[in-house]
Amino acid sequence: MKIDPFCVGFDAQPAAGSRLTKREAFSTRGLVSILVQAALAIMPVQMATSQPVVSASSQTTGPHERCFRGNASSTGAFIGVAVHIRGVPAIVRSPSRVTCPPIILWHGFGPPADPHALSEALPLDGIAAEKVYLELPFFGERSLPGGTAELMARQDRDYLAQVLAPVVSAARADLAAIITELRQRGCLASDGRVTLVGFSAGGLAALSAVTSGTIARDIRAAVVINAPTSAETAVRLFELASGRPYKWSAASDTAAHSLNISAWLLRQREAGAALPSVLLLQGAEDAAPLVYGAQAFERAVEPLYAHERGPSEFEVRILPRVGHGWATGEQRSVLETTVTEWLQRH
Repeated sequence: MKIDPFCVGFDAQPAAGSRLTKREAFSTRGLVSILVQAALAIMPVQMATSQPVVSASSQTTGPHERCFRGNASSTGAFIGVAVHIRGVPAIVRSPSRVTCPPIILWHGFGPPADPHALSEALPLDGIAAEKVYLELPFFGERSLPGGTAELMARQDRDYLAQVLAPVVSAARADLAAIITELRQRGCLASDGRVTLVGFSAGGLAALSAVTSGTIARDIRAAVVINAPTSAETAVRLFELASGRPYKWSAASDTAAHSLNISAWLLRQREAGAALPSVLLLQGAEDAAPLVYGAQAFERAVEPLYAHERGPSEFEVRILPRVGHGWATGEQRSVLETTVTEWLQRH
């Protein structure tokens, strides 16, 4: 697929289907990181308060024009403006000229663990689109009433059914409201589609949205970074990080069913629905369950795309020398370049 010259940023800088048995063992040989600061380090981080907060207005703009107003840099590009869109806290980053539909991004449970941090780690200035970095439910301004203590208590009771699945479900609902707002503002055409980018738990939210009937048709592409692709993978991460077995229940079985991404993609294909383009990026030095899960996801999902749309529309890349915490140094540069180049083609 050729690069669309109109979607290259003007401010760019150089630069598994079946349920696994609960007792199945996995190897951690060569494991560099054990998610100390990853999806299971559930420590909500408040958004930076130094950013000016502006309310979402009803101003209507033309397609691909800026939808959010704020203080611009000397180049005319937004550095990061804090907004609330239908009650959802977000950071918006825009180029000096917008020629592509919006990109919506979700952070993870661990660093980068809030919209501001993700906007600095993954600015995507090479894409001429407004980037909208959403705050996940249970985090920041929308932390639970009991704060971190309540979140940790939920995790202790049932990580899957009381933390991960509710966050993913609520994020999917946020997305539907955000897309409606973007259309009403005029920055997304009535038949336009958004692009999603998600890290860790935010990546699982993006995958869930891709498989969600009415929302999926509004998504043109999704980039997923170091994310569990099934409930089973998430549970293995929990067991690895906590050092204790996860107790399955009827509630967690229901949650697992809702997060069976490959099965839901199969249902979409069987229903004749078009599947958005998907790029799954997985660090080779991340936790073993995530690496194995990405490989299993590729085996399960690639045939769906090969049959329906062609293999170029779905890709899994295992990135060498990249771990779960990629937001600084060379790892950040690798992710930024990889995501930007892929999105310029999709």
